[in-house]
Amino acid sequence: MALIPKFTFSLDNDLLGWTFTENTGVYNSSTNTGGYGTPNLAIGSVASANIVIVNTITGVTYDPIAITASNVVGIQTVILVSTLTIAGNPAGVITVTDGVYSIVYSVLDSVPNTYQTQIYKLFVAYVVCSLQNIASLINITDNCCSNDAQNFLDLYTRYKILTWTPVCQNVVATNKALQDLQGSLRSYNCKNCNNI
Repeated sequence: MALIPKFTFSLDNDLLGWTFTENTGVYNSSTNTGGYGTPNLAIGSVASANIVIVNTITGVTYDPIAITASNVVGIQTVILVSTLTIAGNPAGVITVTDGVYSIVYSVLDSVPNTYQTQIYKLFVAYVVCSLQNIASLINITDNCCSNDAQNFLDLYTRYKILTWTPVCQNVVATNKALQDLQGSLRSYNCKNCNNI
């Protein structure tokens, strides 16, 4: 068996960054065959580790971000988008935009062998904000707004379908569905969230 880096990657509530959580753990022949330790790479033999983030909508690949590999599950690293670079220069990103992101976690030993895991994550914070703003404007006691309520339900249903459908390597289709939903929100005249 070989080392299989495990991690989670979540959006911070303020949209200013992400939290990377190390979950590789210690080798166990029954419960964690991809963990650190014999017969896999020992944690002391790790030369370096990093993550690479790609915004699949824009196609931008940010420079690798150094991570301290650990065999302790739950160690967290906060990554601020304001610190992202491209070719060594500041990327100029202020907040996390909606879309599918590819995140690759790489652990390298001194040989050098590289052990990698890639995940795709869909972030839709601005869509959620827009939907909340639309919902707050609907007067449910007034029959004249039934079209507003129906429009909201249509938009909300499309959002739920988008978030319940796994990315499953079909990044293009997921991003297309997101962009279609964002276009519908714009045409609904939702101007309260600045990234739609």
